[in-house]
Parts: sequence; C-alpha cells; structure tokens
Amino acid sequence: MNVNCLGVIGYILGMAGAAMLGGSMGTPYWQSGNSTWSGLFQICVESNCEDIGWSIDNKIGIAILICRVMLFASCVLCGIGFVIGTASFCQHSNIKTAGGHHVSCGILILLGCASYISLMVLYVGRDVPTFDSYGVSFYLCWASGASLILAGILEMRGRRETSTQVHPHHHHHRRTRQQIVWSSQRENERQPPTNPYYHDA
Repeated sequence: MNVNCLGVIGYILGMAGAAMLGGSMGTPYWQSGNSTWSGLFQICVESNCEDIGWSIDNKIGIAILICRVMLFASCVLCGIGFVIGTASFCQHSNIKTAGGHHVSCGILILLGCASYISLMVLYVGRDVPTFDSYGVSFYLCWASGASLILAGILEMRGRRETSTQVHPHHHHHRRTRQQIVWSSQRENERQPPTNPYYHDA
C-alpha cells in the first residue's frame, strides 16, 4: 500500500464530509422560523411539507437552483475522488489526485453556500442574515465543505515515499562475481613465482 497515515486519515475525513453533505442536501432545515422551515427540495409549514421543483418561476427558485447545481457538481467531484482514493490503496492510482478532487469539491460546496446567502439577500430582499436565520442543514453543508478541503490537503500529503532497493536477484549476482574475483586472487597467490631465466632443455 503506497498510502501513509495522513492519506488514511484524509480518506476517512472525506467520507465524513460526504456524509454531512448528503445529510445537508436531504434535510429541509436550511432556513427555519417559528412554524416554517425549508431546504433545497422541501418547504414545510406546521408539519405540512411540499416538494420544491426545478422551476425558476420566481427569484427564490433561481437562488435554490443555482445552489443545487453547485452542490450536485461537488457530489460528482467527490465521487470521482473517492474512486481514485480507493484505487490508490490497491496501488492502482495516486491518492494525491484524489486529494485534488476533494479540495475542489469542498471549495465548490462553500461557494454554493455563499451563493445561497447572497442570492437570498439580493433577490428575495431579506435582511442581512444572522446566525439564527438558517438551520442545522445549512451549517452542516458548511462543515462538509471544510471537512472535504481538509481531507484533500491530508490526501495530497498521503503518498508513501518508497526508497529505491536493489533487487535480491541482482544482489545475488553481484555477490557471486565478487566471490569469483576473490577466488582468482587467492589462486594467483598460491602459484610459485616464475623464474624468467629458467628455460626447459
């Protein structure tokens, strides 16, 4: 496995961020009031909920649609990142690439949340939002974006650096050649010196 501990932590943190993103998009608590609350796909008044379609007949629909598109795009990036990250554990890809996808996903999520606030203020004419203006689903989306950015940073530093090692087969041949050289030197030392003035009759 060519992934170190930072890569593993980043991968787990990315899964947590993706779970928070899914919970945020699937729950109708982006805005809350005394008896009303709404999300990206539902609006509820005293426990009577209605689905919000994809029409852009009003300015609220435009704001929600833009936020939806950005969050769905982030889901695609996040999914690609998890596929690459999972493959990196089997040494079929580089986890740094997964980290880049998760950072891009987190930035897109934060941009989607920011666009939701700004479009609600500009188009709908609502006051500058306070902490109580939005519900738990909205803040869960912010948390998911931050988690995925942090996960991506950890994954970018999560590749295990492998040192170059000599193959045992090569090492064996090199040792054999060295032994041959030593044997040749010993045989030369055992042979008596040759007299240059001696000639056979």
